[in-house]
Amino acid sequence: MSPATHQFSLVRRALVPLVAATCLFLATAGVVLGKCNHDPEEVCPAGVIATFDAGGSLTAGSYETVGIWVHEGEVPYPADRVAIVFSRVGDGTVLRVDASPTSLVGRWQATVELPAGGTWALAADVAGPDFAGSLTLDAIEVGPPVAAAAGGPSTTPGVPLPVLPWVALAAVATIAAALGGGIVSRNRRRGATAQG
Repeated sequence: MSPATHQFSLVRRALVPLVAATCLFLATAGVVLGKCNHDPEEVCPAGVIATFDAGGSLTAGSYETVGIWVHEGEVPYPADRVAIVFSRVGDGTVLRVDASPTSLVGRWQATVELPAGGTWALAADVAGPDFAGSLTLDAIEVGPPVAAAAGGPSTTPGVPLPVLPWVALAAVATIAAALGGGIVSRNRRRGATAQG
């Protein structure tokens, strides 16, 4: 076997697993990113929609960071402005909080202090390149105020990590495994050729 043919054979053996791993990653990313609320069982309907993400339970009387995802079908929607409207079902109290965009397209975040516990109806006022309107969201239950311990720090629930970094990590692990398998296979063949 000539050196050029041998090099081509090695490159081909390394490229096949790499291409397969890349295809697997792209197929998986499309499935994960095409879901509303990042739930694998829920597919986004057509049109602009919003899903609320509190990152845990909310407590009245404390500043809470909340998030909202804005989608158009299965794609994050590039909104220009988003506001979250909280309406308390018990007494009609209404709070409107402007949200700020995050580093992820379609993900917005706001800090709110709800004055009382109970059921709160939610809506997202969204304005974008080809859509402007109010989107009704599911109502949430807000816990009553908790008496803060004297001198103790207050805590705010964190926002969960988005799915994308985990998908990227899985893709890197798949590619590394494929390349490692190709190298081990090559080394075994070299050993068998040297012994034979």
